[in-house]
Amino acid sequence: MSVRIPKGATRITSLAFLNDKTIVNFVIPSGVTTIGASAFAGCKNLESVSIPNSVDVIEEDAFRGCWKLTAVVVPKKVTVIPTGVFYGCKNLQTVVLPDEIAFIGDYAFYSCTNLMNFQLPAHLTHIGTGAFENCWSLDYVTITSGVEHVEEKAFANCSNLTLTVFANANALDGSAFLGCKRVIDVSRLDGALPVMAPPQEDEPPLHIFTPENLAAMMVLHGMEPPEM
Repeated sequence: MSVRIPKGATRITSLAFLNDKTIVNFVIPSGVTTIGASAFAGCKNLESVSIPNSVDVIEEDAFRGCWKLTAVVVPKKVTVIPTGVFYGCKNLQTVVLPDEIAFIGDYAFYSCTNLMNFQLPAHLTHIGTGAFENCWSLDYVTITSGVEHVEEKAFANCSNLTLTVFANANALDGSAFLGCKRVIDVSRLDGALPVMAPPQEDEPPLHIFTPENLAAMMVLHGMEPPEM
């Protein structure tokens, strides 16, 4: 079933389609500026949603639990990814965020277990608690120098994450990468080292390398060194 809403609407209200299992495709018409809280939450058969460039606000939990959603392009006017917006979207593979995004809220992508194709926005300053927790398929993240806060468990249990290039070590919470057993390289581009939470009993330690020896360590582990 495909669903459209009338032209002229400026807001999709909170809870508008909560738990509606009949929706497969949804086209939001141009002119809509706000997608309300939990507007599509629990739409477990929603496979695609087209969000127009007129949207500048997406509220919390808007697409929470949309199991079949595979890809989302967030419009350029949006500057905040709110709490829980894609929580539990387990088939979400690709998310395109505009560089204008400054804030990714708590649990925004929690348990998006197939999320692979992801690039953090250039103007990002904050990554919330558990924002990418349990994103098992995520394998590479570059956190730019403008990021001021990476909260607790932001990338916890990202079991395939192998490399994080991190520009501002002071912003990193000690549990940000808790349970990331394959993380071997964290590049710091300034002089400070983060205080990391001690590894759990069955975890290897998280190694931190400076830019000077990062490339050599990556080659040793069969990875292509990034350009610094």
